[in-house]
Amino acid sequence: MKKAMLILIIAIFPVGCFSKTYAEKKEIWLQVLPLDQSIEFVDHVNEKAEIKIFCKNGAPLYLLECYLNAYDHATNDFDYSGDFECRLTSLNGDNRGFSTLLTEEKNQSSDWESRGRFLLEEITGKCAEYPDYGKVRYFKLRNMNLTLSIKKLELEPNKSNDSSVHRIKRLVFGIQVVPDTTATSEIAEQSKFKEPLFPDPKNPSHLIRDCDKVSTVK
Repeated sequence: MKKAMLILIIAIFPVGCFSKTYAEKKEIWLQVLPLDQSIEFVDHVNEKAEIKIFCKNGAPLYLLECYLNAYDHATNDFDYSGDFECRLTSLNGDNRGFSTLLTEEKNQSSDWESRGRFLLEEITGKCAEYPDYGKVRYFKLRNMNLTLSIKKLELEPNKSNDSSVHRIKRLVFGIQVVPDTTATSEIAEQSKFKEPLFPDPKNPSHLIRDCDKVSTVK
């Protein structure tokens, strides 16, 4: 009898960092611990960082993996392709088929479909200050607000065969996590801002980036 009661208690109150799903299919993600961290990346010296996000009981819950000049670092399970790129995954395997939880695409078809990928054209010039698509990007998901920001950026001429004129030599990257019980999405909620891509008047089939005007999603 006591053994049966113990099994029942464990079934009702899960142990560890797992979300809870109730009869009405409403998911309640576990509360995360706050985080505020800065990391310096240097080309060919310190190009990768792994940052763990912990749940309230102290167990690791999510992993944020970031690469400098990420196009040099494709792995067996993720095709890094940006000048700087971060990927967020669940450490308990609860990724729901998404290659990164930073995607906003319910039907994600490519690893690069995420604002976790930073391109030089997005983080330099006028576009650097464009909200959610420039140097500072906000993500709301799984009971947290996650902010990724590039604080310092140093470029150098690209001597490789890559088509880019410049390559990132050094940057300081910021990660901030704030608990938010209103963040209930399994992947990143849609940004309130539109990506500043528009048809080229000279070639409508080609998109150009224009950050002069900030547009919001209606």
